[in-house]
This record gives sequence, structure tokens and C-alpha cells, in this order.
Amino acid sequence: MKNTKKALLLASIASLAYACSSTPKDKWEIDFDITDATDSDQLKISYLAENKKDTIIPLKNGKADFCVPYVDPTWVTISLSRDGINAQNEVDYSLSTFINASGEKLTITSSVDSLKRAQPKGGMYELESFDTLRKLNAITYSLQDDYTKSLVNNDAELKAKVMESVKENWHRTISTILYFAEKNPDLFYSAYLVSFISREIPLEDLKVAYGKLSDRIKEHEIGKNIKNTIDIAEKSVREGKELPDFTFVDTEGKNFSFSDYRGKWLLIDFWGSWCSPCRMTNPSLVEMYKKYNSRGFEIVGIAVNDSQERVKNAMIEDNISWKNASMDVQNDSIQVIPMLFNITAVPTKVLVNPNGVVELVEAGGAENSPIIAKLKEVFGK
Repeated sequence: MKNTKKALLLASIASLAYACSSTPKDKWEIDFDITDATDSDQLKISYLAENKKDTIIPLKNGKADFCVPYVDPTWVTISLSRDGINAQNEVDYSLSTFINASGEKLTITSSVDSLKRAQPKGGMYELESFDTLRKLNAITYSLQDDYTKSLVNNDAELKAKVMESVKENWHRTISTILYFAEKNPDLFYSAYLVSFISREIPLEDLKVAYGKLSDRIKEHEIGKNIKNTIDIAEKSVREGKELPDFTFVDTEGKNFSFSDYRGKWLLIDFWGSWCSPCRMTNPSLVEMYKKYNSRGFEIVGIAVNDSQERVKNAMIEDNISWKNASMDVQNDSIQVIPMLFNITAVPTKVLVNPNGVVELVEAGGAENSPIIAKLKEVFGK
């Protein structure tokens, strides 16, 4: 009994250590009211700080006050800690929010089960323009519920419908983020949102969005990261640009270069032996290679995050006869390639014409792909 009282006393003292009577200008604060929480429940709070990132605070009658020194703009992840909630289901009881500036105070009121979708009050969450993001979140949550329902009920028709809606919602997400950032150019949150979609929008749109951010934001690390993404993209391999030359060591220990294939149509296949969609497209690549190779068509494979041995085994299993190189055994100068080619996922294919100019860049491996259509146009069916 004494130990229990001592533990509760220490917990109370700990909670006071993170409480503020009023929010000082050099700190930020979140007030919590978890309406149906018990006194044995705790909150785990993860955030950016000089020496601290994870803090456990107790709830008293469902309430807690968290107040710490401001270091930099930061995401704050709040997770409920109680018996029965573990690493597998913690995400169902977690909420992420954002602190833009010192002196900021947020209020979060929620039940235990709705914490994940709680709507903070205070700070940027009071901006009229934030309503656009709030509406977007509501649509996203609804889609998540429908997707879960489709899995539980094994409803293939609903699942297909949801996936189509997800695509539409992603386009809506991009336009909403760009609108919010334009309306709030001096918010760090705007810059984080722009950074989030920086590889998903045309370069010119990214440059416009970056240009509208305030000088204060541009001088911060997050602003510099966006500028760095733009600089890399301007140098990156894209349609209409000449293919830069690199020399690789293939799976047999021999050197080859992109320039070796000048005068031929070249398909560069970024893939991995571990990647199921990549392996599924290999039969169609083998068929294309047999059909067009003698007429001036070549393929080279660049395996990403893959060992030489696994690549060689996959080549045997999939009847691949063209040259392949594993990124894992290349020198440092080659390691820029995924960024230079803007490889965010595999498979990604790059079609280069006989003059060494990039014709098409394609992510995924659809049967009716633009690359296949182009090759049929060039070589005939």
C-alpha cells in the first residue's frame, strides 16, 4: 500500500513538472481532457526537444496539462497508454498535432476511442483556412472506415470503389495543401505540408508553392529542404532530358555504362528481387526483350536495396538475360541515382531513345503502359 501511494505521489509530482499556470512565451502547452479515461491511464507524448522526445504523463480525472520549452516547430504525437494497448494497436489510440511557435497553447478534448480523430483547438486550428484541411480529414477518415469494412466483410466491390475514391481524394489533398500554404505563407506547418507533397506534384507547381512561402520559412531547415528538392529535381532525369552516363559493375563483376547503348532503344528497369510487382512484370519484359532485342532494343536492370546474390537468383528464376547491377555493390558516386532519377518506388522504368534522350518515365508495371505502347509504335506489334 505504501508503495502504491508513493508511486501515485511521484506521478502527481511528475505531472506538475509539465504544467503551466499560464503559457510563457518561450514554451508551448497542450491541455487534455480525455472524458472517459481512468486514473491509471497515461499519455505518452513524443515531440522535438533538446534532450527529450518521449514523456509519460498521468491523467487525473481524465485531465492533464503538458507545458515544455519551445525549441523548434514540431510534430507532437499523443498516445494513450493503458493495459491492453500495445505496439500493434497503439495507432488506434494516437493523435498527431503540430506546434508552430513558442507561446502556443492547444486544447484537446476527446473520449479514449475517439482520440485518434480528435480536433485540437487553439493555434492554427482556429484559422478559417484550416477548415479546408479539417474537411479533407473527415473524408479521409470515412474512406478508412469504408476500407476496413470492405476487408471485414470481404467485399471486393466496396474495396474497389474505395480505392478509386482514394485516388480522387489524393488529388483533392494536393490542391487543398497548396491552397492552405498559399493562405498561410508564414506558418511552418504550411512548409511541412508542401514538403510532404514535393515529390508528387509537377516541378513548376512546387517552385510556385515554395516561392509563396515567407522568407522566414525559407531560411528555416524545412524551407531549405524544399529548395534542395527543387534543385535536385531541376538536375534530375526526366522526359526530354539527356540521360547522364554512369558506369556500373554487373552481377558477373563486369563494367557497363549507359553510353554503351547509344544508337539503341534502352529500357532502364529499377526493380528488386524482393518486390512482388517487379517480379510480376518480369515475364512481359522477357517477352519484349525476345521480340525487339534483335531490332535495336536493350534492357538493363538496376536493383535497389538488394544483394548481388538475391539479384542473381531472381534473374535465373525469371529467365532474365540482360545485364543487371545491384546498387548495394556500386561505388559512392552511383548512390545518387535513386535521387537523380526520382525513384520513390519500384518498379520504375525509364525509356531512352537511340540519341540518349529520355522518352518516358513510368512508375508501376501496367500491361497497357505508355512504354509498351511506344515500343509497339517504334518496332511494330
